[in-house]
Amino acid sequence: GSGSGKTTFTRKLTKLFNNDLDDDNILMIEMDSYYKDLSTLSFKEREIKNFDHPDAFDFELLEKQLDDLTNNKSVDIPIYDYSKHVRKKTTRNAISPIYIFIEGILILHKKNIRDLLDFKIFIDTKEKIRFERRMKRDLLNRSRTNESIIKQYQNFVHPMYTQYIHPTKKHADFIISGNNKNNEIIDEIYNKIINL
Repeated sequence: GSGSGKTTFTRKLTKLFNNDLDDDNILMIEMDSYYKDLSTLSFKEREIKNFDHPDAFDFELLEKQLDDLTNNKSVDIPIYDYSKHVRKKTTRNAISPIYIFIEGILILHKKNIRDLLDFKIFIDTKEKIRFERRMKRDLLNRSRTNESIIKQYQNFVHPMYTQYIHPTKKHADFIISGNNKNNEIIDEIYNKIINL
């Protein structure tokens, strides 16, 4: 879920691989890059959208680009602007690496995406911790107000977690707690991936 520690965990994990391989051999993708472009809507209309519902994501593009990457093709990964709720005009070019790490709230939602993944992790974090982390992150990095964060969390984030995100836990190969720092678990998962 949002604020569970997915990005922090993935960055720590990819850093272990960076110690062994060149940067070109490792690619980290955030699912947020695949939010649908809402530039045709007014900003007020964009602001009230539910960004935690599966319909907010362009799963077709994500699947195509993952498939292309696994077939040694290059892709142009979208870059999302959280403050405006649109895709930026610039993209991030990626060429097929040895390892692709992808993180996001609904990565395990679609079977087509799951089938492309070799190893799936679910980070299970208490709601109170997820909310506190999200509040801190959105205030610091996403130019949001306390009121807008609380409203969005109550109306969208928590209900969508219950309805769509938490049920994907059953598809994970590995479930870890996101309540604390996970340095030992990261080492364990690193070894599991190396052994795949």
